[in-house]
This record gives sequence, structure tokens and C-alpha cells, in this order.
Amino acid sequence: MTNPMITRYRKRPIEVDTIQWTGTNEADVQAFTGGPSTFYALDPADRENSDDSEATATVYDKLRSTWVLVYTGQHIVRGVKGEYYPIAEDVLAETYEPVTLCQASSSAPNALGDERCTLPAGHEGRHADGTLTWPAPAATEATDRETTARVFAALHRSAEQDVIRVIALYERWVKAGPPPLGASMARWWDARLIELHNAIRPPTDQTTEK
Repeated sequence: MTNPMITRYRKRPIEVDTIQWTGTNEADVQAFTGGPSTFYALDPADRENSDDSEATATVYDKLRSTWVLVYTGQHIVRGVKGEYYPIAEDVLAETYEPVTLCQASSSAPNALGDERCTLPAGHEGRHADGTLTWPAPAATEATDRETTARVFAALHRSAEQDVIRVIALYERWVKAGPPPLGASMARWWDARLIELHNAIRPPTDQTTEK
């Protein structure tokens, strides 16, 4: 029996909406979750008959088709599949970070990259997914374009020189003709491969052929 191959994965960054249950904002939470069919506060009788009398509300988890107890101070999270579930405030702080709300046509991309928002004072430019950063100022962008143009020009020149060397090598091979009789074919081909390698990636101390 072969061992299963171990594969490493990284969790994709996601954004979620939440609202905190304060114990007195039932209407606001119901507006967020879709009404009393999804969330409602527990009255004293409900709390006494529940699994935990400290719970003050309950929210319906449609993914598991069950009602989940909610405690005052917890946040109600709307998941990526439209489900709702409670999460403690300290766990929320450890698991998520606030996302800057964005307005169209302002100066920097949000974490999704499809809107733009204003950079808050003191913000280092890192979004909730930890990967996107704010765009560089116009002067830096112009410098980056110039640098990119120089890199592409250098790559073009390098590729052109490679082609010139390979063509010169091919013409030399044609002029030399086939390997002499009695020569070791393996050694002959090894020599040709070394010549081809040096034509494409010449040693640092080898001068470019004219």
C-alpha cells in the first residue's frame, strides 16, 4: 500500500460582513440576516430552556440546518455561501482584519482589486489579503516604465546576439561537413553540443564573435 502524497495548501483570503449582537439591537441584526426566520433574541423562558442560559439569541446556520446559540458581544458573520454564524470578538480579531471601505474613482485599489479607495492616514498599504499594495506615485510609475523599457531592450539585444552566434555556428558546421571516418560519433556529438551550449550561453570569459 502506497502512502498518500502530502500536498501543502494555503487558505484563500476572503472577506466577510459582520454585525455585533449587543443584546438590544435585534432589529438591526435581523435586517442584516434576513429577518426573524434567521435570527431572534431569546426571552427569559427560552433562555431557561436552552442548553446554556447565558445565551441571549440564536441564529440559523443553513449549511448545517441547525440553530446556533449567540451570546451578547458576539459578532454574526455572513459567510461566503450566505450562511450566518456567531463568532467571539477576540476570535474575530485573531482571524480577520478590518477592510477599508472603498469608493469608486478614488486613488487606490481595494483588496479585490476592482474598486478604488483612499489610503487612510498611517496605513502602510497592505490590504486584508496581505498581498495587494497601493499604487506608486506618478513619478515612480514613470521610472518603473523606463526601467521596464530598458530591461526589454536589453533582453532583445541579448536574444539577437544569441541568434547571431547560433547562425554562425550552423554555417561553420555546414562548412566542416560530416564527422571524419572512424571518429567516435558520441564524442563528435558531445563536442557539437558543447559548441551549441557556448553559442547560446557563452562563458563569462568568452568574447562575443564578430
